Amino acid sequence: ASSKWVYAAVVAFAIAGTVVVDTGAVLKARYTEIDWAAYMMEVRTFLDGERNYTKMNPKEPWLPLVYPAGFVYCFAGLHEVTKWEPDSDRAV
Repeated sequence: ASSKWVYAAVVAFAIAGTVVVDTGAVLKARYTEIDWAAYMMEVRTFLDGERNYTKMNPKEPWLPLVYPAGFVYCFAGLHEVTKWEPDSDRAV
């Protein structure tokens, strides 16, 4: 029974620590692109019909896309919701 309380305390501490650190990061650096444009360019090739991972990295065409399909699908949805276009400030 006591191990459950220890586990719950560790999980609660980890969650609280994550919230504090993440909140601090957001408040300190309110704007960070963190490769949004690169993700959107890669996803654009997917939306244009490319399915070969070795050809889905327009920023660095000598490297294959390294993200799993779930990433591609999620960011494809974000691409469509934001109607992102290169040189646009939308959703950035």
